[in-house]
Amino acid sequence: STHYIEQLLQNTFTVSSGEAFSYWYEGHFFMGFTFNEGTIIYDAMTQEWHERKSYNRQYWRFSSMARFNNKWLAGDKDSNEIVELDVLTFDEAVNDPTMGSNVQRMEWTYQPIYAEGVRAFHDRLEVRFEAGVGLTTGQGSDPKIMMEFSDDGGKTWEALPTRTLGKKGEYKDRAIWHNLGSSRQRVYRGSVSDPVPVYIGDTLVEVRGGRL
Repeated sequence: STHYIEQLLQNTFTVSSGEAFSYWYEGHFFMGFTFNEGTIIYDAMTQEWHERKSYNRQYWRFSSMARFNNKWLAGDKDSNEIVELDVLTFDEAVNDPTMGSNVQRMEWTYQPIYAEGVRAFHDRLEVRFEAGVGLTTGQGSDPKIMMEFSDDGGKTWEALPTRTLGKKGEYKDRAIWHNLGSSRQRVYRGSVSDPVPVYIGDTLVEVRGGRL
């Protein structure tokens, strides 16, 4: 575990409400733990933790994984339905009116950029990805990547303008932000909520000043 995971287990999660599950998918072995307050999952392939939650929930509603007929099936703890996990489905297609939406939002947070207490100027941020993944019609036909930053350790966030992931066939689109101000310590956070595949290869930030 990490210090963050240990803090969640000690101070946030009601451990007695927890249940564990495991499954493998696309060459990754996952071990998950769901509590009333959230779900944490360990990827044994990357040796990294991540969190999952369903829309309008504090936790990921799927667990009790089972392999059947070359498919991974899971129990929906809220509706008692059995669902199929599919790497090519980019929303939570569950027949449940309490969901409010089947949106599947992915979000990632970068390591802090610390200039040893000296103010540094952020000139350029670029996220490199596979472009042109937009759908033919509907939500996702012009998919967007959202970016935020925090200069106070993640207590508050400020949104940057959205950038496109590329409409269908527009393979040369890029996500670049310029003139991002200055900070002594900054954290960037990206997210995508459109139902499209997201393949991020690299992120570059150009910073001047300070002792980085």
